Amino acid sequence: MMKGIKIPAFWQAVLVVIVAYLIFDNAFPPLLPSSLMAQYMIITIASVLLYFSFDETRWKEFNSPILAVLREPRLAVVRWGFLIAIPAIVGYTTYGFVKPSMDAPVELRQVHPAPPGSLRVFGKSYNLSKLENPLREQILKTMAEDEDKGWEAYEEVVEAGRDVYYKNCFFCHGDLLDGKGHYALGFSPQPANFQDVGTIAQLQEAYLFWRISTGGPGLPKEGTPWNSAMPVWHEMLDENETWEVITFLYDYVGQVPRMWDAEISKVVSGMASKVRVRRKQQMGVEVYVQRCQVCHGEQGAGDGVATDLMYPKPRDFTLSLFKYKTSPGTELPSDDDLFNVIKHGLNGTAMPAWSTRLSDKQIRSLIPVIKGFDITAAWAPEDADDEFFDDEGRYLKTDHKKITNTEPLASQIPFSEESVAKGKPVFEKVCGKCHGITGRGNITSGKKLKDDWGDRLWPRNLTKPWTWRVTNVSGEDEKSREQTIKNIYTRLSIGLPGTPMPAHRATEEGNKDPVSLEDRWHIANYVYSLRNKSVAPSDEPVLRAAKIEGALPDSLTDAVWDTVPAVTVPLVPNIIKEDRLFTPLNDSITVQVLYNADEIAFLMKVDDRTDSRPGEAVSTQIQDSKLTLYPDALAIQFPKQDSFKTKPVVVKPLYRHGDGTHPTTMWYWNAGSVEPAVDSRGVLLDATGPNQKIVPREGDDSLSVQSRWDNGQWSVLMKRPRNGGDSGDVSFTEGEFIPVSFADWDGSNGEVGSKHTLTTWYWLVLPAEADPVKVYGLPLGIAGGVFLMGLLLVRRQRKAVA
Repeated sequence: MMKGIKIPAFWQAVLVVIVAYLIFDNAFPPLLPSSLMAQYMIITIASVLLYFSFDETRWKEFNSPILAVLREPRLAVVRWGFLIAIPAIVGYTTYGFVKPSMDAPVELRQVHPAPPGSLRVFGKSYNLSKLENPLREQILKTMAEDEDKGWEAYEEVVEAGRDVYYKNCFFCHGDLLDGKGHYALGFSPQPANFQDVGTIAQLQEAYLFWRISTGGPGLPKEGTPWNSAMPVWHEMLDENETWEVITFLYDYVGQVPRMWDAEISKVVSGMASKVRVRRKQQMGVEVYVQRCQVCHGEQGAGDGVATDLMYPKPRDFTLSLFKYKTSPGTELPSDDDLFNVIKHGLNGTAMPAWSTRLSDKQIRSLIPVIKGFDITAAWAPEDADDEFFDDEGRYLKTDHKKITNTEPLASQIPFSEESVAKGKPVFEKVCGKCHGITGRGNITSGKKLKDDWGDRLWPRNLTKPWTWRVTNVSGEDEKSREQTIKNIYTRLSIGLPGTPMPAHRATEEGNKDPVSLEDRWHIANYVYSLRNKSVAPSDEPVLRAAKIEGALPDSLTDAVWDTVPAVTVPLVPNIIKEDRLFTPLNDSITVQVLYNADEIAFLMKVDDRTDSRPGEAVSTQIQDSKLTLYPDALAIQFPKQDSFKTKPVVVKPLYRHGDGTHPTTMWYWNAGSVEPAVDSRGVLLDATGPNQKIVPREGDDSLSVQSRWDNGQWSVLMKRPRNGGDSGDVSFTEGEFIPVSFADWDGSNGEVGSKHTLTTWYWLVLPAEADPVKVYGLPLGIAGGVFLMGLLLVRRQRKAVA
């Protein structure tokens, strides 16, 4: 009989320590702080040693290989290996602890902190330990009496909750309820993913009622730092709407809340199971009603419940005008064109990639439904295998058109500096009136651009490919570049039906192309090159300042700024507190920071299509008649010096203007106006919470500001002393991580007061100068000491056996 493999005691200990390290390093996302890792490993090693030393026999077995390495001449090579490796590891570990760190402080927070025992909102007090969803209780009562009426009541509540969700929540939590709404990337932490079985499926409905009602500011101390953008919904929803949206959340994701009553839980689980089965079997019209109708409307006219809160608005299918297609001219899109948009979504819009929730078969089943909304379109019959029927046996398939004619791409001109140079003047002549000379989308023609439905449109900013809907192919390799240029050429040739973007090739056979085929390829190559004018947003949460000797630059175009690293952070609209903004145009801000011994300067750049100053000629001419033109503005926010700390745990103010015990300071700039004549200005503002009035500071002229709008971009330079002084403002100390956030007001978009875009907290750090003795001398000294101790230990052990 084969004997079991016996692992020696020493190697058992080594294995336990390695496994423990791997668990600590990988099982606690997103990461475990190095200081906490060190503590855990010390505890682990101490526990292992205690275990093996508890028994004399086991302890001798554990020590045996160690003593052999220390004593036996035949293991001299191994001994010297340890004598060198152990001090090197200790020295390197010490270096990791003492070197200046540019990594953001780790912000530990509970994902689901314990709720309070009671809650007072909506003018009532609630005992959360006993609170149940009253709408669900009424549904179950009705169902017990009449199942059909119970299901009708349930569907009514879910539909009402759906409307509440899409008017308020989906901007962050997404159309798929996966925490990936079109503004989600601007928030940290990210919005909750309700599809994750670790979220609402683990919670009672009373818990959701508490979190929704009180939002981020309602988090207990263990829920801080207060980065949560969750609004205080009891200020904007009523009690019934809150329960409706909770019911909708569980229905949509097919999950069941935790319940104390086992019988009720069983009934609710049975209902959820039936819903899940029905959803998987849905095809055609049923899928449209369940997934699409809320945005695109019952009759496909793009008039869903939240249409007015979206930019761009959902597609109106009744005119068969589809923007993103491969078919030329006025030809209708192919089935594959429609399929790809549904499956992959449209970047930068509320249209998600449905591939994560719908099968390809279900997506294909939507195509005849979409085509059927325009009975006048000349769809010709297609293959019979695309047929779909509803539950009543009705034939859903309208006349299809199998399209094989697409924009020819075989003549592509390779990307080169020569081609870019040829494309530039043609672009400026053909495209510059709408997209601006620099491609930032600043209209120079003086025309108000609208789509075929009369809705205001703004040209695409061509310097930001990450905002393009479908044209950009991610990746820096040659294949991705080639395909992106093909896509640009296709958009340029075909245009965007239903918009002012025309086709730049002949739409009828025999007519001359408005722009020659060769020039279209040169333009496409030039447009691709414009991406080098912008800095793409980064996941990096730290803005690193650069230090210079001497005076900081007073000019926006000083050459020194070309040497300073730039960080772009996303701007998201204030959808958190009334008055809210849902349709922003400015989507990011690029920041550079310089400092010297006495001052610190921030250069901020925002791509803004209009020089929004009341009375400015072009901006006034193209101003949307539905909106008031206000001055553009920018602000930087910092906590007061005593309002934050990074050790031992991170404490930050609420990013929406702090609170009474954690006040903030804002550096504010306003562009002024041409008529009446008001100069641009900078002012310091003090804030003590989102519900408190912001107070302009008087008698403090320490903030200096310069600004300029040029070809679709504002550049604003703010400068101030590093020392916060008697005002209590933050002092910009080297090596200290300081919270910083930004806000932007786009005046042409009617943004004023609380209607603006913003960021949550980021970190600003002024890199500390390294102390060579501490950074290098200390690790070398400790490593040398460990090496000498090792030599002494070897000598002692060898003498013991001599």
